[in-house]
Amino acid sequence: MVSSVFITLASPYRATVTQQQQPALQAHSAPARDMQHTAVRVSPSDSVPVLRHRKEEVLSSPESHGRVEKGRVHTGALAQASDPQSPKHAQPGRSRGLLQEDDRGAEGFKLSCFDNCYNLLGRLMFAHNPEVCGFCRKPVALSEPAIEALNRTYHDGCFQCRSCHIPLAGKQYYNKAGTPLCEDCYQASLELCWACGEVITDHVIHALERAYHPSCFTCTTCKQQIGEQAFAQGEVGEVYCLRDYYRKYAPKCNSCNKLIIPKEDGTDSYTVECLGRSYHENCYRCEVCVIQLSPEPNEHGCYPLDGRMLCKSCHLNLVSGQH
Repeated sequence: MVSSVFITLASPYRATVTQQQQPALQAHSAPARDMQHTAVRVSPSDSVPVLRHRKEEVLSSPESHGRVEKGRVHTGALAQASDPQSPKHAQPGRSRGLLQEDDRGAEGFKLSCFDNCYNLLGRLMFAHNPEVCGFCRKPVALSEPAIEALNRTYHDGCFQCRSCHIPLAGKQYYNKAGTPLCEDCYQASLELCWACGEVITDHVIHALERAYHPSCFTCTTCKQQIGEQAFAQGEVGEVYCLRDYYRKYAPKCNSCNKLIIPKEDGTDSYTVECLGRSYHENCYRCEVCVIQLSPEPNEHGCYPLDGRMLCKSCHLNLVSGQH
């Protein structure tokens, strides 16, 4: 009896095609590459054309029938701004949280209660919307210059290239995963194509822990672009489309003379090797009675005789006939 062995081809891979985001970047302005941004400086002076003034958010009182917006109140008279850092103390004779009349009567108390609730709302809105620097996380005073970029506010000196630390205020910069970079550092951060060695500035294909231009990720044999199709890796790391890979590496069945490759539904096709020959599972049969043989070393396995693949029964019959 001969022991057989199951052998299968390596599973095919599938590359991931992305636009430069991580580590390559998403485009923001220029076509076919990552777009640049310009940092906008925010100044306390309205006299500078390129700057704008950042004002506190003001809530009008119930008496000012104006339209409330961030930074300005549209009304006949400017409403009095409340100080969110200095909450008012409870007046004598009043209990917090309890409704009771004061010396102004019921109507006066209702108006006073409404004022207190309105001021409390203003304090809560201010507490949840602080001006905090996006880099150092410290408050940005309304009186000092600031930078608005990447949907955040920065101190003028904090908005720098995160690699070389040059100031980026008023300059072009690149957004790499939320991190500002200057032109030189951005270019240095881009991946190099494993095939041609050039910088990848647009779409990138990641496969086999390497980065490729889409036009460089091709089959070694037919030179066709593989893209996101399934592919296989050769013995020394070369890339093949599945058709050419199977032609080169797939064994041929000794019985039907066809390549032993995965099935059309993607499931594996195993190679059974016996006596130095390769077979499909279904082709691994006794050469006399054509019963399918088991690749396991048991009574249903292969019992060769004079180089022929036989089942146990046919093997015994041929042996007894020779005597």
